[in-house]
Amino acid sequence: MAQSTAYKHDSPGRATYQDVLDAPAHRVAEIVDGTLYTHARPAALHARASSVLDRKIGGPFDDDAGGPDGWWIIFEPELHLGEDIVVPDLAGWRRKRMPNYPDTAYFTLAPDWVCEVLSASTRRLDLYEKRPIYAREGVGNLWLVDPVDRTLEAFELHEGQWLLITSAKDDEPIGIRPFDAITFSLGDLWPSTVTAHRKSGEHALAAAVRQGDIARITALIESGADVNDAAPKTGYTPLMWVISKYNVPDQAARIAKELIDGGADVNARDNNGMTPLDWARLHRTRLREPRLQRIAEQLVSILENASESGESGRFPHESFTRA
Repeated sequence: MAQSTAYKHDSPGRATYQDVLDAPAHRVAEIVDGTLYTHARPAALHARASSVLDRKIGGPFDDDAGGPDGWWIIFEPELHLGEDIVVPDLAGWRRKRMPNYPDTAYFTLAPDWVCEVLSASTRRLDLYEKRPIYAREGVGNLWLVDPVDRTLEAFELHEGQWLLITSAKDDEPIGIRPFDAITFSLGDLWPSTVTAHRKSGEHALAAAVRQGDIARITALIESGADVNDAAPKTGYTPLMWVISKYNVPDQAARIAKELIDGGADVNARDNNGMTPLDWARLHRTRLREPRLQRIAEQLVSILENASESGESGRFPHESFTRA
């Protein structure tokens, strides 16, 4: 299992709360549809975004006597929603729905607002497993924050479906429901060095891919390098370097999985209009050495599965309805 993904614990029976209690203390444990998932604590960019947002919203809406008030804003609450146990980065309850703060280790009442800060380790879990749970439980508002792309997307629940109501990026001012009584700069969520870090990290990631340095690839993805950065002359993304060049054939499949788990877009096109899957299929027909043919077949399978599942890329807009 790549270090940049949430670990899925397979067991013969359905996971229970005891499994959460037994999980290592340094891991976040969640149960979705009877399966236990654990993942590492948030990386630096993730932690910065969630903690600043907690202050920006929690201050005026939770504990500031001179602010709008009317909410409980909680950092990483443990939610028990039916058989599912999930831990969003932030959640909020209107006090008129939950007038008394519970004296328990977890919450059983679904929140009114949830924010997930996306990272390489939890992206799939947040977007494809937990998001439907929030809809099922009637959470009214969902925010998705991406500290690497420096974006925020806000959704409202309408007839069981998530409706995209607004999006913002970089340092744009935001005043978004249900907290539209205040306005602040989205740029407050990002450290001032993040842009320079991204630019240097993007070049380093492509180099690490060409060298087959998996440890370096994992570290760069976790620290915020853009996995979809394209070279100006060729349009190659890091994933395309793996597929089209085979600089490190013995590691190609593993590197491809690492990049896809980190959000690489399997449908990106280079300057010739070729996608990673196009390159993999082309090599499958051209290669003559059996070992390289097997690698090409592995890569085609990996990319076809990722493309069909729609689980690559930063924000899968096609799965949402836009206002």
